[in-house]
Amino acid sequence: MVQRIKYEVRTDKIGRKYGIKIILATGRQIRVPWKIAYKRKTANDSRRKREVIVKKLKDSGSGATYADYLKSLKIVEKETRKRYKKQGKTVSESRMRRTVKKIALEHRTGIASRYRYAWIYWLIADSYTDENGMQVVVKDQSPVFEAGSLKMDGDEMEGFKEVCDDVYQDVISQEIYYEIDDFGNKKYDVDGGACVMLYNKASRETIEKYELGKGCGYSLDLKSTNTESDDFYNSI
Repeated sequence: MVQRIKYEVRTDKIGRKYGIKIILATGRQIRVPWKIAYKRKTANDSRRKREVIVKKLKDSGSGATYADYLKSLKIVEKETRKRYKKQGKTVSESRMRRTVKKIALEHRTGIASRYRYAWIYWLIADSYTDENGMQVVVKDQSPVFEAGSLKMDGDEMEGFKEVCDDVYQDVISQEIYYEIDDFGNKKYDVDGGACVMLYNKASRETIEKYELGKGCGYSLDLKSTNTESDDFYNSI
């Protein structure tokens, strides 16, 4: 919306309040009652702030409406004040408004997609045939780690699935160390999982989920390499 008229509230030399109506195209100023100027200035300021929020919501692709934002704003403000009180923190109202607005807008309004993957595997250091004609595979003692994550507003499920699928295919296409089980099958030494989720940011409710390996419940412990592959990986 193009602003054509601007209102200001001023005070004269003896402390009396009055309003000014400004025609922006010409710069002409008209004196008006201060209550009218104040009311219209407040309405114009609120409308401009709303337009900024609506544009940010639209640009984010979260699919949220301004009503969704206002609903989240109230909840976030209540939670934030309660948290600050519990922590014994005192913050200014301006800082409180900025914090609440940022949280509500970026983290609690609309839908979002996220992925994370974490893989750990060992490569073949060497292989040879022993004196009995049996193939021997030597394991590289240094594990390889593959991990990544990303979160974006909106429905990015298909693209995120492709990312995780591509990473997984890259992992299993390498010369991964394996052992032969009692049935003659190769058991690959690889562990981990990938998780893609579409969720409602306000309720944290999962709308759609896609998993590979141990999926969303897997957590890669970089301090330990003593992982065990499950049956999923035995069929790689």
